[in-house]
Amino acid sequence: MRFSPYFLLAGFLVIPDLKAAPKVTEPPAKVRKALRLSNFYQKHVNVGGFSIVSSEKVSDYALLEAAYLINQMLEGREDLLKAMAKNKVRFSVMAHNEYTTQIPEHSDLQPRLYWNRRARGLGATPERPSVSCGEENLLLYPNDPYSTENILIHELAHAVHKMGLSETDPTFDERLEATYDQAVKEGLWKGKYASRNH
Repeated sequence: MRFSPYFLLAGFLVIPDLKAAPKVTEPPAKVRKALRLSNFYQKHVNVGGFSIVSSEKVSDYALLEAAYLINQMLEGREDLLKAMAKNKVRFSVMAHNEYTTQIPEHSDLQPRLYWNRRARGLGATPERPSVSCGEENLLLYPNDPYSTENILIHELAHAVHKMGLSETDPTFDERLEATYDQAVKEGLWKGKYASRNH
């Protein structure tokens, strides 16, 4: 039986995506040192140099879902991932039975009871460089208080804006604020959470 050389060539043209699938590991020593990660963090996923971290309590599936969403949001914008990594930003996933103030970067928030009830995710700041959300939101657990929203997308968008685009495009915030003000003026998000801040 003879094979046509075109058949063999066609086989080489259907090459799978060689980009390695993200995997859950322990935080590498280099990452732990660079980000000054607390020993609270026992799991890690690398997304283009950007770290997703959690305690040992969090399902690996939640970390992989976070990696998938971050890849989808920032595909083709490796510059933003690099800018956030340069600013020591990381994404922290809380277990469904952990509280906001158990995330080391958020442990000083007061009053603790308020933050633990109010927030299942926060954006990053230079003082607290952790973006966070709960695994229940990522994996659609029953009784998720934010079941109709995606907290990762909301909070990561703030981090991209404040800790990524501020590095790569210094004019972005001014343009965004003008666009936001115009949308609010036109009543686009009247009475909605999106109308509260740009």
